[in-house]
Amino acid sequence: MTKIPTVTNHVCGNAYLIEKGMNWIIVVGILMAMINTSLAANWNGSIRSKVQIDNRITNDATYSTDLWGLFEYEDSTNELNAGVSVLGRATDYEGDSGVKLYQLFMKKGFSEVNSTVKLGRFQRSDNLGFYLLDGIELHTANDEKSIAVDVYGGVPKRIDHVRSVEGESLFGFEMLFHQDLGWDGGAVPLSLDVLDLRSGFQRFEDDNASHRLTMGLNLEGQILFDSFEKYETRLLGTYEIESNSFEDLLAEGQVDVNEDLRWRGSYEYYRPENDRPTFREHFYSFYVLGEQTLIRTSLDLRVRHDLTVTVGGLRTSQSVGESGYGANAGITVSHWPGVILRAEGEYVELEDDTISSVFLGVEHTPTSTLNLQLNSALRREEKQLGGENWVRGIETRCDYMIQNNIHASFTFNYIWNSRLPDEYLGSFELTYYFDNFKPKAAR
Repeated sequence: MTKIPTVTNHVCGNAYLIEKGMNWIIVVGILMAMINTSLAANWNGSIRSKVQIDNRITNDATYSTDLWGLFEYEDSTNELNAGVSVLGRATDYEGDSGVKLYQLFMKKGFSEVNSTVKLGRFQRSDNLGFYLLDGIELHTANDEKSIAVDVYGGVPKRIDHVRSVEGESLFGFEMLFHQDLGWDGGAVPLSLDVLDLRSGFQRFEDDNASHRLTMGLNLEGQILFDSFEKYETRLLGTYEIESNSFEDLLAEGQVDVNEDLRWRGSYEYYRPENDRPTFREHFYSFYVLGEQTLIRTSLDLRVRHDLTVTVGGLRTSQSVGESGYGANAGITVSHWPGVILRAEGEYVELEDDTISSVFLGVEHTPTSTLNLQLNSALRREEKQLGGENWVRGIETRCDYMIQNNIHASFTFNYIWNSRLPDEYLGSFELTYYFDNFKPKAAR
C-alpha cells in the first residue's frame, strides 16, 4: 500500500532542505570571499580537546571525549565575517555521541546604511536563555549610533549542558537607545551621565505559541558631593502576554559612597531553572521550585588595600514552600603577591527549615603562565521533610599556558552528601590557538 505523505512530513522535509541549502550557500560564500581576499583579511581559530569523567548524568561514572573546532574569518575591507564551529563527542552512554554543527554563519556589513546582516546558524542570548538560531539577524542604526534596531527570526536549537531552549520557530525585534546626557540635577545632588533603554517583542512557538515583551533600563551618574562618586541602576524584565504577568523582573543598583565603601541592592522575581549549578553555587546559594522574589542588600568595605569585607542580607518569598530571611558575610585577602584568599558564609531560615553554608577558597598565580585554585565548602540543611543533610565538597583547578598558543586546564571536584548520592566531576582540557597573522596594509 502506498503511504500518503502527511503535512508534517512535508514541513519537516522542507525545513531540512532549507537548512541544508542555506548551509551550502554560506559555505560557498565563505570560500568565494576567501578566494577574493584582501590585505585586511585575516582568519583565526582554535582546537580544544577534553576528556571528562562525571557521575551526575546517570549516577554512575560516565566518560566522554570532546573535540571542538572553531574557525573565524574576517575581511574588514569588504565588511565580511564568517565562522564555523563543530563538536565531535564520544561517550560510553547512549544519546550524546556524534558530530554536531554548532555554528556556520556569514555576516555582511553595509557601512553606507549602518547595517549588518547575519545568516546561518549562530549563537544568541536573550530573555529565553542561551541557544542556537538557524535563521537570520538584521542590525541597523542611525549615523550617531544612538538608536539601533535588531530583527531576527528562525528555528531555535538547544545547546547542551547549559540553560537552553529549543522550539519550532522564533521571531523578534528589539530597539535600543543610548545617550550620553551629562545632565546636572541642579537642586538634586545627582547627575545623569548615561541613559540606555531597550524594548522588544518576541514570538516563540513550541507546542504552543507564546508572546513576550522585553524591556531594559540602565542609568549611570555621579553623586554631586565633594567626592563625586558614581552610582548605577538597572531594570530588566520579561512580560508574557498570554499569562498577563511577568516571567522575570530584576531591579538592582549600586552606589560608590567613597573609594572604600560600596552599597549594592537588588530585587528579583524569577523562576529558577538551572538544574546544574556550579560547585560554588551548590553551597553559597539555595534553590527552590516555583515563582519567588528575592531582595538582597550588601556593603563592600575595603578596610585596607589588601583586605575587603562584605556583609549583606536577603529576604525571599516563594509561591511553593516557605518564605524567610538570610544573612551573609565574606572576606577577601590579597596581602601576599599572587595569592587571593576568600571566605564566605551564609545563613538562610525558611520558616522551620534552615540552611547554613561556609565557602573557603585560595587562588595562587606563581607565574604569568600558571594559575592554581583550591576551594572547599560545607553546608548543613535542616528540613522538616528531609531531615538533616550535610554537604561537603572540594574543588581544585589548574590552568597552565604551555606556549602562547597552547593552554592546558585540569579540574576536579567531589561533593559528599550524607543523605543523597555523592557527586564528582573531573576533566582535562588542551586548547591550541592558531592565527593567520598578517602585516597591516600601508596607509
